[in-house]
Amino acid sequence: CSDMVFPAHYDYLALLSRYSPFVRGPLPASTIQWSKLQARRFAPRLYDTPRRIDLSGGFTRYPQFPFRQTIVQKVMAQEIGHALELPAEDAVEHHSVRTKEENWAVWASSKSNLMVSTLTDLPHRFFDALLTGNIPLVPRYLQVFFSHFDFSAFREVPVVWFDYSDLAEMQDKVRQALAMFDAAGKNGIAE
Repeated sequence: CSDMVFPAHYDYLALLSRYSPFVRGPLPASTIQWSKLQARRFAPRLYDTPRRIDLSGGFTRYPQFPFRQTIVQKVMAQEIGHALELPAEDAVEHHSVRTKEENWAVWASSKSNLMVSTLTDLPHRFFDALLTGNIPLVPRYLQVFFSHFDFSAFREVPVVWFDYSDLAEMQDKVRQALAMFDAAGKNGIAE
């Protein structure tokens, strides 16, 4: 038994609390796609890769989270959501089968990225977005996590918030993210 357990997702709290009385959290996970060494090696691509203006994001289809999939599908149905990925469960083309370098190239080629949590937790994708210079579009209900982070290195918090009422037409939120990215320029990526 461990001293303290900090799961990254709410859906593990009940199970883990059976094995340890000291389960706290969830605690948002950091990026898990790349090691620090890989991020340093791939970083130059952030500055010379042309960036798309459409909303980016690769999602895994989890049968136990249909609400999340519905949100992704609503945004995918819009013109700005055509680059989002929510492949079928048996699909071969998927972000989980690309190499780490190929995934970095995908992230480095976008300006904004959609965040949709499985429950009400902060996805590790948020940190992937910041690491690769993207402006994440984040559900407003996740603001509670932001009191834990120090954004003092940024001129403004590099996040565009959205509500459920925005889901019908996300174009304005994407425009806001693009404007934030373009205003910061390459210096914003370096922050």
